[in-house]
This record gives sequence, C-alpha cells and structure tokens, in this order.
Amino acid sequence: MWPAKPLLFELNKFFLIHRETGLLLNTVSADLNTNADADLISAMLTAINDFVSDSFAKSKEKGEQHLDVVKTDDFTLLLKPGPKAVLVAAVSGTMPQKVADQLQLSMEEIHRLYGKELTDFKGDAEPLANSEQQLRDCLISELKAEANPRKKRPWMAWFVVVGIAAFLVYLAVIRWQAHQLLQQVSVLNQQPGIVVTSLGLINFSEVELKILRDPSAVELASWLKERDIPSDKLQVIERAYVSLDTELLKIKVNAVLSVYPTVTVEWPHDRPVFSGEFTNVDKLRLQAELHNIAGLGFKNIWLDGVKLAGKDANTADDPAVIRAILDLNIAKLDRMSVEFEQGSSELSEETISLLIDLKEQFNNLIGIAEQQELSLGLIIMGASDPTGSVAFNKALSQRRADAVQNKLQELGIDKNRLNAIGLGVIDLKTSGDGARKVLFNVVYFDSK
Repeated sequence: MWPAKPLLFELNKFFLIHRETGLLLNTVSADLNTNADADLISAMLTAINDFVSDSFAKSKEKGEQHLDVVKTDDFTLLLKPGPKAVLVAAVSGTMPQKVADQLQLSMEEIHRLYGKELTDFKGDAEPLANSEQQLRDCLISELKAEANPRKKRPWMAWFVVVGIAAFLVYLAVIRWQAHQLLQQVSVLNQQPGIVVTSLGLINFSEVELKILRDPSAVELASWLKERDIPSDKLQVIERAYVSLDTELLKIKVNAVLSVYPTVTVEWPHDRPVFSGEFTNVDKLRLQAELHNIAGLGFKNIWLDGVKLAGKDANTADDPAVIRAILDLNIAKLDRMSVEFEQGSSELSEETISLLIDLKEQFNNLIGIAEQQELSLGLIIMGASDPTGSVAFNKALSQRRADAVQNKLQELGIDKNRLNAIGLGVIDLKTSGDGARKVLFNVVYFDSK
C-alpha cells in the first residue's frame, strides 16, 4: 500500500457551541470519531472568547469584537461567532481564505435551519443532532505539493492553549469574586444615615466605595463584620453629612433622652410625642438639645405634654444654673454663620432653613434671659471676600447683613432686637471662600 500523502492543510475537528451557555451542541471529526474531551475543549474556548470580548475588545467607535483566530506553530483555532452559536475549527497546516469563507456559510446555514432550536435551547442538544451534515461540509483538506517525511505532533501547542486557558480562568475567578463583593456592598444604601454616592470595580479585582455617613449611623467596619463581608478588597472613601432619615432622627432623639429618664417619646405618624415630667431647667436643656438635631424641626410646643415639676423639686432651678445654660446656648448661636455665592446677597434655600432654626433657638433664649432679667439682642455682621473694589465689597457686605435681618424679622424676631452691620472685606489667609458670609453675635443687657 502506498503511504498517504501529507496535506497542505486539514480541518480535522469541528465544534458547534451554544453562545449563551457555552454548551457543546454538536461535533464532527475527520476520522469520524468523537473526541472524548470535546466538552472540555469547547468550554475552554468559550471561556477564552467571552473573556476577550468582555475585557479587552470594547470601544466607543466599534461594537463588540470576538477572538477569531488562535495560531500556533502546528495548527490554527478558528472561531466564527453567530447570533446564537459559535463554530470552532482546528485547522492543521496553512489555512487559506476559503476555510473562513466555508465556516461563514456553514454558520449562516445552521442559523437558517435551526434558528428556533438555538433560541429555545435549554441544555438538550438532541434537536440539533441533524446539524452534523452542515458541520461535515466544513471538513476541507488539500494535499501538499511535496510531502514531508513526518508530521509534527502539536503537543506543545495544546500545552500553550491549556496554559492560557488556565490563566484566563484564574482571572475570571478573581473578577467573579470582585462582582460578588460588589453585590454584597450594594445593599449598604438601605442603612439609615448612609448614602452610597459611588460603587464600582477598580484595578480589575477591587471595589471602590464612596459614601456619605451621618455620625449617628452604623460604623461601616461593624456593618461589614456582621455580614462576614471581606474588606481587604474594598477601598472606602467616607465623608460626613447630616441625615434627615426618620429612623436616624429617632436614634438621635432617644440618645438625647437617655439623660432624662423621666421623659419618654413615641412616634405616631413619624412625629415625636413627648410625655413625662421634668424641672424647668431640664426643660430648657432638653429644648436646646432637641433644637440642635438637624432635620428634626423641633418646636417648643412639642414638650407641652410633659409636666413641669414644682420649683422646689429640683435644686437645678438655681438662677446660677439657668445663667450657665443661657451662656452655653448663646455660645452656640455665636458660632453659627450663613454662606453666600460670590458677588451675591441672595438667600439660598439652605440659608433660609438655617435661619429658621436660628430664629427658634433665639426666641427660646429670650424666655430664659427674661428669667435672669436680661434683654437679648442679635448683631448680624455681613462680610465679603477681596474680589472687587473696596467700595463694592463694603456695600455688598451690608446688603448681605440686611437680607438676613429682613428674613429673621419676617420669621418672627422683633426688629428692635436686630442690628445689621456690613464689615466689608475679611481678608484672612485661612478664610478662603468662607469670607462670603454673615456672622452672628448675641448680646444681652440688664433690663432692671
């Protein structure tokens, strides 16, 4: 018998793989024997194709791309993607263009004949068993002009392919773990007092988390520990803010009431209702502390349901104690300020909200001061940054002070207690944009 002539090229193995699941639908071989490792090889090639498509081949100018050819010294792996399936061929020798053309035609024919079966595929490849004929149409070979003594076995090439696949599988596992961490952390936004502003993957295997957290909200480290969420791959950027979440307001109110054991609170319709008993001084202290809870919108009448103990029931009704409370709350008002945009004297919504709170606190202090026979006044000081001329900045600072004075008078503070002054430029190295503001100073006089 004459020895077989060597081939110029040979397409000796062919796989039809479901694109969505990566499962093998059918396979043919030039020697008519099915490769026992066909499922493993198809899964490997699908992993390579998916990884390259997902991680390296997307751009703004082009659509999704796929790995078409993997070349070694001995053979070529050719991948032809279709809408529902992928054809993978092992080509030995020098591959001509007609191989790619034949694969394209076979892919179109399979989708035309088995489009419904591919769409409805749920794991059972039996409906696609008859696609073997289309696959065999791709088994092309061509003799070499001159035979070589021996054909080299492609063991080294397969070793390289398996090594690449193992590496890509490792990277895929790392990426999957990062996605798992991303999903676990995504529910953090449901916590009262925490706002997730940014959450995404960085550096391929790490998650970056940016949050706003109210000081009364749960600590992030504690939250992660409770849920056994690893933090070594989590980069956290945390900024403080004041939350208006009702559940967090309840926590803050309960924290204030912890030093007033005789006072309780209930929350019908998410509004606090206080009851119990306290002394006059305790009432003043509690009012001041509740006023300082941002977002609560505390009103003094909310404490009308709490009984006031007799004056002799608590030595804390001493005038010296009341004076100390007055001085403490005056100091809080003196630290308040409101900001303005550059060159503007318009009051923002945020500024108006702050002035409403200031009005409540100031009017509350008037009652305390009257017990000490003192008369309170509020000096409103407008300021400007160095931008612009001296005359312009002086006038601007006065307009800012007048705007605040008018709003406080409109909110209910007696105009005789208010005095607006324009300071002009505050040019301090540490002031920066903070020079564009209005400051406050509480003054008091003996009213005897």
